[in-house]
This record gives sequence, structure tokens and C-alpha cells, in this order.
Amino acid sequence: MLKGFEHGLDLNEVVDSQRPNTATVPNPFYGVLPASSTLGSAKIAGNRLTVRFPQFAQVLLDSDNTGRAIYHSLQTSYQKRTTHGLTVVGAYTYSKVLLWQMTSLVNPRAFQKSIPAVDFPHIFRLFATYDLPIGRAGSIGKSLPVWADYVVGGWSLTWNTEYTSGLPLGFTDKGRDKPIPGQDPRTSGSVKDRLGDQIDPVTKLPINPYFKASSFTRMIDQYAVSPEPNQYGWLRGPATFIHSATLFKSFRLYEDVSFELRAEIRNPFNSPAFSNPATDVSAANFGVIESTVANSERNILVGAKVRF
Repeated sequence: MLKGFEHGLDLNEVVDSQRPNTATVPNPFYGVLPASSTLGSAKIAGNRLTVRFPQFAQVLLDSDNTGRAIYHSLQTSYQKRTTHGLTVVGAYTYSKVLLWQMTSLVNPRAFQKSIPAVDFPHIFRLFATYDLPIGRAGSIGKSLPVWADYVVGGWSLTWNTEYTSGLPLGFTDKGRDKPIPGQDPRTSGSVKDRLGDQIDPVTKLPINPYFKASSFTRMIDQYAVSPEPNQYGWLRGPATFIHSATLFKSFRLYEDVSFELRAEIRNPFNSPAFSNPATDVSAANFGVIESTVANSERNILVGAKVRF
């Protein structure tokens, strides 16, 4: 178990039962505090006089050793040592992170158990390098002329695959506390079929949202406190599945001079990596994926290098 510090906890937080008490009352600090200050007006909300230190707008505790986190994982790896020009290294991690986070020093809803934003249950990595058996030094083309060997011989190929689970989603509501999912909002199908880019001409709502917006219930008003965690481990954004390849060759020009030619291709299949959907229940684009991950498009870089 890892311990951590909570920052910015307000000792002057209003007690939950007093949150709706917003009726204005005479300010006992009027004329004592500067008129430009938060508590400098003639009238203030009644609940501001119920806090521990009413003469201050906030009393923040900079750090408190209350946070807790547990990380469990199964980590596996595979390595094929170089034989016949082929090297393969693979790794897979199955894990879960649990976070106990202090959210209040005043109200009884102090500790919140949830999945943190850095929880990725599945992480897979694969790396392979293969010396292509073409050319005078390989099994194919041993009788090639020297000039032809310079062109097609001595090439190597590397391949890299990365898979990472999607980020756990958390939901907000402008002006209110977090909404409550009354039923499972998850939908089926590929991500590209759940972008929310098809709009009903009558309701003007997405026909194919990433999750069912109707599954969420908003808090009754801005004073109600939601029991929901910041993130859900069972409801996640799109996973990332990225490939990259490099084709390279190095050959000697003179005794101490070599030349390297390299072509790097990121995302050779040009498969889109989608960003998370909008998660503000009060927004018109709730449940809609509006963009792809930055720099996730296919990219080809060709370069040459002389070593001496």
C-alpha cells in the first residue's frame, strides 16, 4: 500500500446539511474586513456563518498524510534471443490500482474509494527485429553483383506494437455534483461505430453515442452531494493500439566511414486512435467523440546518416 498527501483540503468547507442555506443575512464582519474582500459585503449567505472559521473565506490544509493506494499486477515477459536474424521481446501486464482519497475534513463523506486516472488493466508491448536474409551475406541472393547487394542487401526491419487499455471515465455536471448512472450505459460495437457523429433530425441528439446518455441521472440541484466516485473502472474510453515499423540499412563506404539509410513508419495501417468522449452531462456533446489522439495519424520519416 502506498501512502500519499492530500492537498488543498478546506477546513472551512460548508457542512452538507447547510449547503442549501443560501439566504442572505447581515454580515457581522461588514466594516471590519475590506469591502473588496470575499466577506466584505453587507450581506452574505447564511451558510458562510456556519463554518469553523467564518472570518475567513478559506482555510486550506496544504497537505495531510491520508491518501492510500494499492497496486496489484501480474507481469509477464517473453524473449526470443537472436536466431536466424530474428529477435523478439514481448511483455504483458494485468493490473489494478485502488485509491482511497480524502475528499473532506468536515463532512462524513471523507474517504472515497475509486479507480485513479492512471489505472490501465491491460498493457501489452511487442518488439521484434529481423535481419532480412537478402543479399550476398544472406540465404537469398548470394550471387548478387556488388552494386545490387548495395541496393537490396543488408536490410533490417524492426516492428513495435503497443496496446493500452482506455482511460477510466469520470463524469461531471456543470453547476452540480457528479451524475449517477442508473443503469449500465455501455454500448456494443467498434469505437468507430460509436462516435456520436450521427444526429437524429428530430431530437438533435446523437444516434450512436459512445455510451447511453439517458442512463445518467443528474443531481436534483447544486446542493445535492453525489455518492459517485471520480472515475469508473468498468467504463473506459477507447483503448490505444499503435504499431510502428522501421526499415534500415548500414553499409561501409570506406574503412572508417559508414552510411545508414532509415525509413520509419508510425501507424502504418493508418488506424485512428480516438480521444475520450465528452463526459459533461450538461453539454450538448455528452457521449460524443470529437477528435483523435494527437500525432496518431500515419507518419513516414526517411533519413540518412553518415558515420565517420
